Amino acid sequence: MPDDRGEPVVVIVQSCDVDFNLKRLERYLVMVREGRAEPYLLLTKIDLEAVLKLYYLSGL
Repeated sequence: MPDDRGEPVVVIVQSCDVDFNLKRLERYLVMVREGRAEPYLLLTKIDLEAVLKLYYLSGL
């Protein structure tokens, strides 16, 4: 998908729930940049991140 200037754009969508993986996100960003495209990040479920932290800290 090109942007207003005709440059290629890639939207990376990643959920911030238990499946969030920083290394995976880094790999995606590297692939997009090596493909000479502009990465845009869309992080979903960011509102649940605090709830998940509390869950893991509680040791349940």
